[in-house]
Amino acid sequence: MQAIALATRGFITAAAPITIPGIAGTGMISLPLENLRTLLANSSTFQDWVGAAGTPEQKIVAAKNRIYLVGYDSDSVVRPFACISWGEDWVAEAIGGGASHSFSCRGSLWLLFEDAVAVANQGDHEDAAFAFTNEVGQIISDIESLAASSELFAAQSFEQQVAPRRASKDEPVDIYQVLFRVRWGP
Repeated sequence: MQAIALATRGFITAAAPITIPGIAGTGMISLPLENLRTLLANSSTFQDWVGAAGTPEQKIVAAKNRIYLVGYDSDSVVRPFACISWGEDWVAEAIGGGASHSFSCRGSLWLLFEDAVAVANQGDHEDAAFAFTNEVGQIISDIESLAASSELFAAQSFEQQVAPRRASKDEPVDIYQVLFRVRWGP
């Protein structure tokens, strides 16, 4: 079930493990990915979900290590995790006119969540589904609250694009995934 056909959704599966890059996203196209990753890493639910421990700063760093940008290697990824990639739309529009106009950017990102089904839930489809969707739902709620009080990332909507899905029995790993389109901008 590798990333639920995410190649068509903007995700790229890498040939080697991806770690937090040495080059930080700072430009107007890269910054939305970095900013959503920062909000997600600040979610206490996400931190708990990925087992982040230590001081608040250490928890954020540990959480960021479980948030992949642009793609991931499905063979060496540590679950649970999130992956953020560019969406299919990005625009910079002029505000005002004449010599004093400026531009405002808006667009979308893809946000994937994935986790292995706990051994205790493997025999019960309902428990496996709710264990995953309860966590993801609370993480989305955290991001909404953080975005409302932050100037980092102006989230407009979270739109489920691929419903929560469990890997088929033919797959080597029993996982759940869900994919959201996150629209951002003023």
